[in-house]
Amino acid sequence: MRYRDSFMSKGFRWLSDQMGEAAGKNMRYSRGSDSVKVKAIPGYSSFDIMDADGAMVKHESRDFLIEATALILAREQVTPRAGDRITEYDGDKKYVYEVNMPGGADVWTWCGPERIRMRIHTKRIDSGSAP
Repeated sequence: MRYRDSFMSKGFRWLSDQMGEAAGKNMRYSRGSDSVKVKAIPGYSSFDIMDADGAMVKHESRDFLIEATALILAREQVTPRAGDRITEYDGDKKYVYEVNMPGGADVWTWCGPERIRMRIHTKRIDSGSAP
């Protein structure tokens, strides 16, 4: 039995589905003029990153957990890259986040051993009224 077919693998998939249903919010993921509606789970991360002078600087990130298979732009499955945008709608408010991680660190990581969801690091760059 391959690992992907194991009881634990099926459990991870089920748990991921339940988490998405319970905590996921509809958002828009964009790269240039291409965009896709995704269900994302908002989160938060805090990192200590060394700056150019060797000092440790705390970086806080608004994270979004998105299923890897949902990230389709221009009919192609993609991975996040710096400069992409995630737009979150909350009632009559709109928040725009840019995929970003200072110091050249990775802008996303896998969530869990099954690689079902990606944790995407962002910073808020705009907010206002939803259209």
